[in-house]
Amino acid sequence: MVIDRFMKEERIEDIMKQQPGETTITDGFSYSTAASYRSFLKKHIRPRWGDTSLAAVKALEVTEWLKSLPLSPKSRGQVKALLHLLFEKAMLWALIEVQRNLIELVKVKGSGKRQKRPQILAPEKFQELVVLCGTRTRPWW
Repeated sequence: MVIDRFMKEERIEDIMKQQPGETTITDGFSYSTAASYRSFLKKHIRPRWGDTSLAAVKALEVTEWLKSLPLSPKSRGQVKALLHLLFEKAMLWALIEVQRNLIELVKVKGSGKRQKRPQILAPEKFQELVVLCGTRTRPWW
């Protein structure tokens, strides 16, 4: 119920329907944020927690579940942040009592660290890459 209400109130699907470069929804998430939220909700959060009541969610279970996800530490941190947001919304909507958000107890090790050292391209190599990539339907910036 919280996931469905979040999707509706934050207009995730409406944002995803916008054409490239179109910003008719200016008071919501960016396209990329809406896309990642929708993906995390569909692929990870709803399958595991969709049928669980908010009162039954335990921080230790969430921690173990996050560790088991086949995602990078940064992505696991983003899933945790989205869960935190869902609990905040549940409190705002008076679905649960206003209290300390239990997701604050969950820690994701390494979520702020890079897994690989970034590769730095020389300007001429970058230009070659731009040519190889061609045009996209959405701007990359």
